[in-house]
Order: sequence, then C-alpha cells, then structure tokens
Amino acid sequence: MTAFLNEATAKMLRRVLDQVLTDPQFNAQTSVSAAEVAEHIWRQAADGVRDFDRIKYSALSLLPVLER
Repeated sequence: MTAFLNEATAKMLRRVLDQVLTDPQFNAQTSVSAAEVAEHIWRQAADGVRDFDRIKYSALSLLPVLER
C-alpha cells in the first residue's frame, strides 16, 4: 500500500496538509477535522494524483463555503 509513497511524495503531501490546515477557511469551520483532510489527501495520492495544487484545491473543496 505504501509503495507509491517515496520521500518526495511524502514531503509534498505534508506541504499540502500544512497549507490546508493553516488556511483561514479551515480554521473558521468546525465540520471537517484535520484527520478527514489528511485521509482525503492520502486517497488523492493513492489514486495517483501528484499535482500539489490539484490536491490542495481538492482538500479545500471539502470545507464548507463561508459567508463573507
């Protein structure tokens, strides 16, 4: 299962997770946990997605839209 997770991929996934968890949109909501975000990012990578921005956008799309 972890054969796809080389060092470069692991670092990229960690950067995505760090950016999503520090995003104001994540911090302003309470319906999506950090674990759920991490699982989503992991699934994206397991499905072969390697584009940083695509994974980040996908993870951010899990979050509820905040009213401004």
